[in-house]
Amino acid sequence: MQADGNGRYPDQCKRAKLILLTHSNHTLRPGSQTQAKINTGFSTGWHRSLDAHEAFDLPMTLHITPTFASAVQWASVDPGAGKPWLDGPSFNARISSMAQTGQINLLGTTYADHMPSYFSTAYNIDNATLAVETLGKIYTTQPSSTVFWAPERVIDGDVLGKVAAMGYSYTF
Repeated sequence: MQADGNGRYPDQCKRAKLILLTHSNHTLRPGSQTQAKINTGFSTGWHRSLDAHEAFDLPMTLHITPTFASAVQWASVDPGAGKPWLDGPSFNARISSMAQTGQINLLGTTYADHMPSYFSTAYNIDNATLAVETLGKIYTTQPSSTVFWAPERVIDGDVLGKVAAMGYSYTF
């Protein structure tokens, strides 16, 4: 490959389309186990993705199931414990604030990341609608109505048809 007269190669100065995506689905567990995932106290935990996107002022696409959001919401910390960094509702409030300012985009999802191919279209639509309602209550903003997180690792025509039947135009 040869450089041009300015010393640039053919693919330099081009743009790449990139989506910074964080995926999270989590089972319902005791609040203390969820709190330990939010922030370990040793600079690790779910909060790190949010910190990075705030520090570098980059938008982020976030897939959160209502199961995960509910587990976080229920993981509240007693204010007397002196550990506000573990508080689930505060973590959800931070996501909500970032979503409202456009720093986070929430993807459409099912309630608990079920596989649409094993359920009827009517069930999938009801499930996705319940997911929108739940996430809207927790984050005071609606997830995408056009982009859907498909939980399968292998997507076939049946799944794409069911995602389209739920009203979504795009999926991963």
